[in-house]
Amino acid sequence: GMIGPALALPVFGTIRDLPTSMFVLCIIMGLSSLNQSGILANHLDIAPTVAGQVQGITNSVATIPGMMAVAITGQILHHFNSWMAVFLVCSA
Repeated sequence: GMIGPALALPVFGTIRDLPTSMFVLCIIMGLSSLNQSGILANHLDIAPTVAGQVQGITNSVATIPGMMAVAITGQILHHFNSWMAVFLVCSA
């Protein structure tokens, strides 16, 4: 599911002009959105009668890495002074 965006992020880090970087970013976001159909249908497969509650719980748990990512990105930028390092960590 997420192999396309993971492979495209290091490419994104090497681009220096705006139109090309916007194009690659749109490709990354488009590939990421394809993953959502599987994730959203998964809740209905696991627990059809309580799919809403299961989705609420999983989305709450999935928010934690998003909150931690801000601090981790700051630490990577502080130590390496490079966005490329951030993109490589994200794609790993």
